[in-house]
Amino acid sequence: MKNILALGGLALASAALAQTCPVILTGTAKLADAHHVAYSVTVTNPSARPVAYNARIDFFLKGTKIPGGFENIVVNLPAKGKKTITGSEPFVEKLTGVDQVKATRIRSCK
Repeated sequence: MKNILALGGLALASAALAQTCPVILTGTAKLADAHHVAYSVTVTNPSARPVAYNARIDFFLKGTKIPGGFENIVVNLPAKGKKTITGSEPFVEKLTGVDQVKATRIRSCK
């Protein structure tokens, strides 16, 4: 019973973090080749205070997460600042397409 309560508290804490984090993440993704996704993610801080942001981004095709690859985004943003991160993520399996990139887990936002 204690494990269930601890996990429930962790889920509530992560949900509260997502609600209070001012960072806005937008991005695009496309196939670089059959085994690589090229992505560009813009992280924006609209608040009047600096923010240290750490999140996991995953890649999606038609709303379904593509298994086997993700990227960690770690950014220090000044007040009202933004940063663009570009890169390529390798996949073992042959990919047929990718149309979306989004943050699936916010690890920290301070």
